[in-house]
Amino acid sequence: MNIELSQYSEWSGSQDELVALVGELSPLLIPGDQPITKRTLIYYRGKGVISPANGKKYGYLHLAQCLAARKLISHGWTVSQLAQLIANVDEWTLIQVAYGEIEADAAIGLSASTASQGLTPNEVNDEAINVDPELPLPELAVQMLAIGVCDSFNRVIDEHKIVNGNDIPFNLKRAMGLLGRLCIEEGKEDSFASIHDTLALCKLPFNDTSWPLSAFKDASFELGSVNLIDRDHRCPTQDCVELASGGSEANIKEQFSFELLTQLCSGFGTQKHRVYTSVRRFIGEKPVTTGREIAAHAKEHAMAKIEQFLSREVYSPIGSHILIDERLYLCPKCGAPIRKAEEKLGKCTIKQCPDYGKHIPLIDGRKPEADSLVLKPHLLSFWFGPSIDELAVYELAKKLLPEAEIQLYPESDACDISIDGYDIGIDIKSYSSPYLLANTLNRTIGRLNRYAKKIIAVSDTSISRHRDYLATLKRYYNNEIPIEFMSVSGVKNMIRSER
Repeated sequence: MNIELSQYSEWSGSQDELVALVGELSPLLIPGDQPITKRTLIYYRGKGVISPANGKKYGYLHLAQCLAARKLISHGWTVSQLAQLIANVDEWTLIQVAYGEIEADAAIGLSASTASQGLTPNEVNDEAINVDPELPLPELAVQMLAIGVCDSFNRVIDEHKIVNGNDIPFNLKRAMGLLGRLCIEEGKEDSFASIHDTLALCKLPFNDTSWPLSAFKDASFELGSVNLIDRDHRCPTQDCVELASGGSEANIKEQFSFELLTQLCSGFGTQKHRVYTSVRRFIGEKPVTTGREIAAHAKEHAMAKIEQFLSREVYSPIGSHILIDERLYLCPKCGAPIRKAEEKLGKCTIKQCPDYGKHIPLIDGRKPEADSLVLKPHLLSFWFGPSIDELAVYELAKKLLPEAEIQLYPESDACDISIDGYDIGIDIKSYSSPYLLANTLNRTIGRLNRYAKKIIAVSDTSISRHRDYLATLKRYYNNEIPIEFMSVSGVKNMIRSER
């Protein structure tokens, strides 16, 4: 080894400097390793692979954690496994792992179930995984599939790699094996040998007849209404991210630009919450915009630092796939681009929009301007879609309760809408599965807990597809913290009754 890492034992630097240093050192320790990006580092932080910064500074421990992570990933470890195994290990041990002088499982220790069998993460087979009596094989297969879908999406976003049959992410390959095993156990031919066929099925709910597994139709299988890939925006659904992340709200938001936005807003000091709300409202009102409009908004609200974030991280140029016959058509209800459905007809792809799935005449199309921009697909799904309900509830409360203090995204998203300070907090959710939403809330309700009256409002679209949604949600919610569960329409009626 021609590199002596101990020379960095007193090293301290910024996020950018850590990215640069890891990018310089990791290829020397791991032949063929590609330099990491700032997005990758933020993702590692959100997943718990590296420790929080000391203020805004990183040190030798963070460097060691990153280098050990890169080494282990090169040997097939997943980010989720890394988070469980290296977060509390000292710098010396991590450096030895990075050098390859200590085997990872010997240095860090696997879980009792795998260590007792002498298995490494790559060698954990179906039998070893399936010994957990609390996780039946169908649920395990779905969770592994959700992780594989997110891994594939992150690869496309971070590394610009297209997943193909010769380069399948480890967890996706494992999930396909588990699904194949389910087929065999049901006396059927393995239908999951093709990555493309498997990912195509992920666009459909598990209880759809296209899924060949009887286990997914069983009444005891609670994930039947879940689909993992948004067929319109070709990104993981919120339910998919929830399954893959173990329900950490921070992980979901980290993955979809929340961390970068809050970091930028923190630079505005006492104005950080105002800036956060202004940016999120702009995104909620502008699924399509222009570079000039972003610049004007940033100047009007004294947010020069935010202009680059919006232009590069949130929006992207309008590509030909967005256009219909070289023209841009927008939904008359929500303003998002519509897709061609039939001759002279389009459809809105935003699930919270009143016109979702309806045929819309292709009129008033226009040529996009040179600096026209559209929200990135995952942000159309995760930020813009939910904002339709969030802004509707906020505007109604402002209009009908003029004497009340109404805030949108208070304290940088403590909840979606607050009424009279900490009296009422409203969080609007768009999960397709009430079971998954209940599981999330059972782990934590986040900063909604600060409010005296806590309301979880479920989108009317989600409820329309699952008639027992609220009853199921209440049945599975077992957190001791009292919450009122309503539909978005129910919240609007509550506000009207307060006039």
